[in-house]
Amino acid sequence: MHPPTGMKQSSLLIRGSLSSFLLLILAAFSFYGCKDQSQSDGSSALLALLGSPSAAMTSTPSGGLDQPENSTEVNAPYIQNMSPFNNSLTSVHSSISIQFGRPVQPGSVTVNTTNQACTGSVRISRDNFASCVRMAPLPASIDGNLTFILSPAEDLDGGIEYRVSIRNEIVGLSGLHLSTPQTTTFRTRSLDSKSFQVLFPAGIFRSSFLTNPDPILTIRVRPDAPGRVIRQIVTVPRFRDENGTFTHTEYQGHTNLDTTYFSDVTGAKTIQMQLTDFAPGLASLETWNHQKTLEIGIALVYSDGANANNLNDANSVVIALVNDGPSFDAFSYGILAFIDVSAFVASPSELPKAQWNSWIEVIYPDASLSKSDPELISLDSEGGAYSFVGSRAWRPKAGLHETVKLHIDSNGNGLPDYTWIVPDSNLNGDFLFPDALGIREDGVNIVGPVLVPGLEQF
Repeated sequence: MHPPTGMKQSSLLIRGSLSSFLLLILAAFSFYGCKDQSQSDGSSALLALLGSPSAAMTSTPSGGLDQPENSTEVNAPYIQNMSPFNNSLTSVHSSISIQFGRPVQPGSVTVNTTNQACTGSVRISRDNFASCVRMAPLPASIDGNLTFILSPAEDLDGGIEYRVSIRNEIVGLSGLHLSTPQTTTFRTRSLDSKSFQVLFPAGIFRSSFLTNPDPILTIRVRPDAPGRVIRQIVTVPRFRDENGTFTHTEYQGHTNLDTTYFSDVTGAKTIQMQLTDFAPGLASLETWNHQKTLEIGIALVYSDGANANNLNDANSVVIALVNDGPSFDAFSYGILAFIDVSAFVASPSELPKAQWNSWIEVIYPDASLSKSDPELISLDSEGGAYSFVGSRAWRPKAGLHETVKLHIDSNGNGLPDYTWIVPDSNLNGDFLFPDALGIREDGVNIVGPVLVPGLEQF
């Protein structure tokens, strides 16, 4: 019996008069000519999709900012990407996004949340580390301890040069320390008077974008005072590449999104944008390889005719693009495997079947792999022994397919003792439901066939 083919969909939530209208559009168009804008709201959060196939993905890195060359440090972590960029101009609301080229021990990424003493493995200072910025509690990494987003406890001061120190107290899973400590500098934009507030996320993760069937970018715009009514919002997106150059960007074929509100309800307004409707398109690996941030300019008109924009001040929106997905163009699908080992008999050297673990392993053409969390074998009253184990996987859009394996560890050492290889097949939907059977012949446990119902098998 198979589970229903539907799966609960998780939405990707990302935190982020005629004369007035004409002024609004002119201000929006000028956004493409203004200088670097950025912001990250510390109270916003990115809700990651459960079961992202990159969560346990490991691979040999192809490059990084300080990838070690010394053979004795071949397994040491290194910094692959960082935002804000070195010597950049950014917002007083900025968070610090650090992406490592290899997973690190999360307990080694630390910040000072108590006072302004310079402690922790990541530090921000405005006075060359005589004192440091107090930080908000550090959220967990959502991509297998590769990317961490750190936020100051309060907004930074405007018009100030800050330095970020990433120290070699950071330790990789190998036990080796950060190969090259790094210090970068950024400057906050002078803070003009605010006429509205924008809430948005620090980053968009490629694994979540590929996994979610309907990825939505949500930005909330709040008036500068209670009781004010926002009548119109013009949203102007643009990407910025690895060289800091802005890329011509469109949303649904236009350079801006114009939203008019006819209700007199006061308070915040919500802008929702389909992440699949941006150009350059986020479905392409090429975009993630070259574009590093998505910047959103906002201009609005209040019901009393007053207009304001964040296109040239410290309130503009910048969202980091975090490429935590596969090294190839791909789409995501789900796997729910049924493994039946009722016929197996535990040998004297094996654990009781109730203590056996099962999991899914997916091996990709670039030699990277992902593993699901282990699931114990379940026993029923009639002698049945089986497990349901689920995962998500990438399917390359071209070239060789991935290899899906189903494993059982019967000895408790974390290594597979029985392995079924799922036949390669053309996907006929968003999910695979392989059935794996264990049989016993002549007193020996034998890996039996794997059936994938409803699919054309090669």
